[in-house]
Amino acid sequence: MAERIALGLIVILFHSILRPQRLIASGHVHQRRDSTCHHTSHVWARSAGFVISDARQDRIGTKEVGLVEYRFQPDSFEVRHIRAPGHKNSLDDDFARVRPRCAPGGTR
Repeated sequence: MAERIALGLIVILFHSILRPQRLIASGHVHQRRDSTCHHTSHVWARSAGFVISDARQDRIGTKEVGLVEYRFQPDSFEVRHIRAPGHKNSLDDDFARVRPRCAPGGTR
């Protein structure tokens, strides 16, 4: 009995691994970018807080603050990039001026 359960779990695991993925979402680079490759949508979420200046980070997408809304259905999904009214792009340099700097070793 235990062997049949283990075999069933292995079949489920391989089915989920081999099944084609339709969406890969990331927010790592603070830039918005949407693309499709091999029937898979790649959605880069913009930052909700600030953008990184071009002097510090190459522009490989759209640099603007906001949110991403995902709506999932059994056989589809919808992606909307949203900007709150009055939300302005703040540069990371703006935050550097107001946050305390740490000395070497992590002390303030």
